[in-house]
Amino acid sequence: MTSSSLQGPLPDSVVSLLTNTNFVHLGTCLNNTPHVSLMNYTFITPTETYQKSSNDYFILLATPKDTNKYRNLTQNPVCSILVHDWTTSGKVDSSEQSGHLLKLLMGLNQNELSDLSCTLTGHVAKFLEDSEESQYYKDLHLKNNPNAKCFIEGDNVAMVLIKIDGSKVVDSNNNISQYN
Repeated sequence: MTSSSLQGPLPDSVVSLLTNTNFVHLGTCLNNTPHVSLMNYTFITPTETYQKSSNDYFILLATPKDTNKYRNLTQNPVCSILVHDWTTSGKVDSSEQSGHLLKLLMGLNQNELSDLSCTLTGHVAKFLEDSEESQYYKDLHLKNNPNAKCFIEGDNVAMVLIKIDGSKVVDSNNNISQYN
C-alpha cells in the first residue's frame, strides 16, 4: 500500500468514474446518527455550472424533502459520497445466480466497471429553489437520469447542489491518493 496527498482538482480517473457511473452512496449525519442513501446523481464540471464562472466540481442530487437525508443536509451540510465499482467488488456464489441483486448487477452498464473507488468530501453549496438556475440544473439532471424522472420531479422534491471539497482514491492494489 502506498499513500500520497496531492493538491489540485479531481484526477482524471475520478472524473472518468463520476462521468460513467449511475449511482453514488450519499452519507449524511445528524446528532451522531449516520445515514447512507443510494442516489442517482449528475456530475457537474466547471464548464457545466449555471454561471460558467466556477472552477469547482459539484454533485447534483434530487431528494424528497420528507427524508432523513434532506433533514440531515439542512442541519449539517457536510457530507461524504462514495463512488465505486460495485459490480466486481466481490465474488458471488454460483448458487446465488438466480437472485435479483445478481441479475441487477450483471445487467449494469459495462462502463461502470473500474478498478478504483473514491470517497468524496463535500458540502451543500445550495438548495436550488424555483428559479432559472434551478430549472437549468433540473433539466440537466433529467437529461442525465431519464429513468429517474419520478425522483427528480414533484412539489416535494429538493434539488441539492453539493460542492466537492476533496477526494480519496483507492485502487485495487490498495494504493491511496488524497486530493484537496
